[in-house]
Amino acid sequence: MAGHFVMWPPPWERNSPLRRGLSVLWFVAMIPVGILAVLVATPLSVLSKLTGWGATTRRTREDVCRTIEQFVDGGGEAWDWDDFTSVPDADPMLEEARRKCVEVSELFPPDESGGWCGPKGREELRRIAHELRRSDG
Repeated sequence: MAGHFVMWPPPWERNSPLRRGLSVLWFVAMIPVGILAVLVATPLSVLSKLTGWGATTRRTREDVCRTIEQFVDGGGEAWDWDDFTSVPDADPMLEEARRKCVEVSELFPPDESGGWCGPKGREELRRIAHELRRSDG
């Protein structure tokens, strides 16, 4: 755990009265640190959630097409599709394709429980990937 700041327990054994007393002082000293962390982190996380600031990625066109096709074919890693649909892309063209993919689940709901979209939705996802490969952008 090297390189991490640990607020509690303190970085020493509490095996003597002196060390237990120092632990109380440590705890009291960490209260403002915790409050400050919450006061800074909360507004930043709300701002990020509302604006998308700091929550974008840069994918290549081929990465996006491959992710879509792997999802339709039942391949890819466990969280690939969730990462793709959840994290906006910095490239406007790829972001538009991502948004279209997200809409597919609403436009073509799944036929069976636990599915993400129906058969027509999978066709639409393939069409999005095909169009993305054909575009000049």
